[in-house]
Amino acid sequence: MDPLTGSVYEGWCMSKAMPREVAFSDVFRDERNGAEKSGHHIITSREEYEAWFELSSRRYPPNAAEVDFSREVVLAVCAGRKPTTGYGIQVVRVVDLSEVLGAPVTCVLYRETAPGPQDGAGDALTHPVHMIKVPRADTQYVFARG
Repeated sequence: MDPLTGSVYEGWCMSKAMPREVAFSDVFRDERNGAEKSGHHIITSREEYEAWFELSSRRYPPNAAEVDFSREVVLAVCAGRKPTTGYGIQVVRVVDLSEVLGAPVTCVLYRETAPGPQDGAGDALTHPVHMIKVPRADTQYVFARG
């Protein structure tokens, strides 16, 4: 709470703290081979990475050697099972909010897309997924669709 105005929000808005963009790179993105259920996953080891793919529609993971789990973590967003082709999911930004919130929080912003009536979606079950890697940090990850 701001002692001058009595408002929780005015003290926060007057702060000079700004969110910081976190660089990320793609590990795996596919419309067909994600998880059966929608959700978000934080994968911190090679064993977790391989186990995630055991539960997904794709039985063999991409090369895990591309991820250095001592310095990076993998974040996955899954749209779950969809009734046709044309669905997708994509991480669009990763933002460190620690300076703004005064607590270690990183927000993963993602977007889901669906086929329109004119898109000619095919009859096939799909499971959209997007997996990225980010530098390992002592933070809580929150996922926001938008």
